[in-house]
Amino acid sequence: MVQVLLGLIGQKWLRDQWKDEKDTMSYELIRGEQGSVEGQHKPPMVIGGQLPPGSCFWVAESAKKVVGTVGALHVDNPTLQEKWLKLLRLVVASEHRNQGIAKALVRTVLQFARDQGYSAVVLDTTNIQQSAMALYQGMGFKKVGQSFSSMSARLVDLHEIYFICHLPSA
Repeated sequence: MVQVLLGLIGQKWLRDQWKDEKDTMSYELIRGEQGSVEGQHKPPMVIGGQLPPGSCFWVAESAKKVVGTVGALHVDNPTLQEKWLKLLRLVVASEHRNQGIAKALVRTVLQFARDQGYSAVVLDTTNIQQSAMALYQGMGFKKVGQSFSSMSARLVDLHEIYFICHLPSA
């Protein structure tokens, strides 16, 4: 069984059972509340041991080994009239791909966003991440733009692609 765990210690847990449509493997999705982060697996958005308010980080474990991660960071933009969450750091170990883990992690972020009252989840990736783009589009994300991050990226045709998934209001 693959578990999706929040990288937080000593928090209240919420358990849901998922069963991927294409796979017979079931996933136990476990999410905690925001708080301090301890141990070796600190996500890159942790500052001083704390996740920013409205943010979260999960790891997927199999046989007590981390096989995937995803983060969700509050978009701090005062010009927005909506509350947005940015999905980032979605990674699944190559030997654990095509098992529904990435989909389970994205579902976890989308549910967290709904629970926290966000109106949209945004993300960016590159045009070489074809399987990631297919996953996001298959889960309701819409492409909203693209750009080059640098002149060298332009020379090798490496685009950053921007996606958004609008969430239904409660």
